Amino acid sequence: MNLVDSCVCALRMKGRLALILGLSCIVLLAGSSCEAKGQMPPDNPGKDLSLPVPAGAGAARRIVVRANQLPSAQGWTYLAAGNAEPEVAVFSTDGQVLRQNSIACGFPPHNGSGMNGYCYYNVVDRTQPFFLGVRARLLTERVAPSGSLHFGFAFGLYTDTETVVIGLGDKVIQDNGLHVLSTSIDTRLFHDYRIEGDFESHGYRLYVDGVLLHQGQMLAYHDRNYLFLGDATGGTNAMAEISQFTFYQGPVW
Repeated sequence: MNLVDSCVCALRMKGRLALILGLSCIVLLAGSSCEAKGQMPPDNPGKDLSLPVPAGAGAARRIVVRANQLPSAQGWTYLAAGNAEPEVAVFSTDGQVLRQNSIACGFPPHNGSGMNGYCYYNVVDRTQPFFLGVRARLLTERVAPSGSLHFGFAFGLYTDTETVVIGLGDKVIQDNGLHVLSTSIDTRLFHDYRIEGDFESHGYRLYVDGVLLHQGQMLAYHDRNYLFLGDATGGTNAMAEISQFTFYQGPVW
């Protein structure tokens, strides 16, 4: 069984199939077996891994990750597909950063296959623009020999009609339309990544350290409604650190 076949077999969830691309598979998390959460994360103590929302923002929906607990204790659902690695084998926190290490995940003989990440369900409001900010760095990635996907560490969102997900590779930034957005930014250093978009135009903008890197269209895709953070693909795995995460919807900034 080749890598694609193993991905196809491993990623059948409730009769639906993840999108397979070439000899690697980017898991778009269609039909996952996790139950929807939908509640706001509790007001936990500890370092708040959130980015400041734009000035002038009023009452709105805001979801953050705090570093004193794993995201599964904050309203997120941990999901493993293509392997059976438990959350604590992939993610950890020291109160300052959330760490991901999916390098060794996956069933033999294709160690590294599958995905391991977090979904936060039923929180994206398609009637409002959004802001998704992540401060992170990629420590290392392992890419399948024939692969070109850099979603071993990724973040983004899905609705029932569209999606935008940004993947960080070794000096590569890619979106889930498979556009390479940069090969010059050193992703091994901490940077502030910010996605802004709206569902009326279906457009999004990606900023890195406050500078516009790319402006494009979200990918048409039918799935559940959720935020995503973690390893989003089989065939590529990664070690990464996340020091800030904020999702915000409200008045236009």
